[in-house]
Amino acid sequence: MPFTKPDKLPELATLDVNNGILGAPNVQEPPTGLKQNGWNFGQKPEREFFNWFGRYYYLWLGWFDQEVDTLKTKVSAIEVKTSNARSYFKNQI
Repeated sequence: MPFTKPDKLPELATLDVNNGILGAPNVQEPPTGLKQNGWNFGQKPEREFFNWFGRYYYLWLGWFDQEVDTLKTKVSAIEVKTSNARSYFKNQI
């Protein structure tokens, strides 16, 4: 099944703000143990950690999207040069 490129990235928690009752930051990198093991059964992710995951998911997808566009441009340029070279050599024979 072919996919069509979505028109939006899954943007989440792109701004640093302090909120909640204690004015805690909305994004915080989870501790190493949580990143390695994930959440346990029944455990609810803390919003700061979930927002960190969402932020970096968004940033990495955006970076990959830019890289794919750059590669497409480079491949198109190579295709044009290859086509021009074929035409040139075809006319030389």
